[in-house]
Amino acid sequence: MPESMLPTKPSRPALTAKEKQRRRHKRKALALDITAAKQAYMQTAADIENNNGWSLKWAQTQLFMKSSIGRPTRRVSTWNAFLRAKLGRMNSGRAHGECFKLTKYVAENKDTLLATYKQLSLEEQNNFIDAIKASRVQHPVVQACANPKAVSNTISAVFATMDHEWTSLCAQTGIEGFYIAVRGSIDDLSTPKFFFATKAEQFVKSVLNVDPDRLA
Repeated sequence: MPESMLPTKPSRPALTAKEKQRRRHKRKALALDITAAKQAYMQTAADIENNNGWSLKWAQTQLFMKSSIGRPTRRVSTWNAFLRAKLGRMNSGRAHGECFKLTKYVAENKDTLLATYKQLSLEEQNNFIDAIKASRVQHPVVQACANPKAVSNTISAVFATMDHEWTSLCAQTGIEGFYIAVRGSIDDLSTPKFFFATKAEQFVKSVLNVDPDRLA
């Protein structure tokens, strides 16, 4: 095939001086925003340390675990939003001890609820979901710190995923390895986590002369 007939990669038009300058300003503004966010994060952690007597590392852990990175927001279930609205209407005006319980209400009205739910239009479903989202904003759940059990569950889930990834990596590349993770300070309640590939475990036993279970 002649070279003139070969497909050519489309070339981008050259940037003008104004476009280059705008991009430089944009990158600079982004860098400044990131720096300011880091400084605010460190200052907030330091304030928590000074005001509450906890260590700086503990405060940083709490800020991270309560963020969207460590604890993503659950998606709103249309069915749950529908049940909440129906139960709220049933309990409207009732005294505290006279309100219907969710489990009992669903058990007694299951067929009616399912029939009504199936007839909901898309707009009605979205209205129920929007009501839940608005309620989350107006009445957020306030927690003083990350629940130790929740933190432990998060750590276990993360390392379970890492075990699968390491096993897959060893199978794909033929490498053998291991990792060990221990708690960062006395404020952390997580137990040691470790992973040993088969040959890596043999290496630790024969060359390092250490029992892997005792190493962690």
